[in-house]
Amino acid sequence: SIPSVTLSSTSSSITCAIPQVTLNAANTTTNAGYVWSGPGVSSSTVQIITTTLQGVYTVTVTDLSSSCTGTASISITTYTDVAITASIIPATCNGTVSNNNGTILAFNFGAQDKFDLVSGNTYTGSATYLTATGIPTTGIITNTLANPQTTVAYTIRFFDDKGCIKDTTLILTP
Repeated sequence: SIPSVTLSSTSSSITCAIPQVTLNAANTTTNAGYVWSGPGVSSSTVQIITTTLQGVYTVTVTDLSSSCTGTASISITTYTDVAITASIIPATCNGTVSNNNGTILAFNFGAQDKFDLVSGNTYTGSATYLTATGIPTTGIITNTLANPQTTVAYTIRFFDDKGCIKDTTLILTP
């Protein structure tokens, strides 16, 4: 008989938190042969495969008793890039006095994205996604920076809801 094939995956996307996906070709035949195709697949003949590559995967299941075939396909996407960006705006001055309103702004962030801000050229904090601060809807990370006497670096670690992180260093000059 013609095998009925259902292709399932442990996730529809490969992310920083889920670096590989397992695909399972469930079917209705008891004497099955499998032929997979897709990115990085080289003549796999097993029911279950694992991949780290995005693309369309197809499995053809053959009932080895009758030579009848059934086919199913699934699309896997990849999300491993944090799109969040940031900029720094120096404080304004009232004459020769800093108003201490220098601002760091975040852009291209989602409602579940978070951050941790440290002083310095590299990220030295210990925040995780669970302990980091949510990015305000305004995108304002801070708006209380003074104009420095010497060049000052700030590094922001951005965390997205897909388990990815991105460090961005911004420089504030006198």
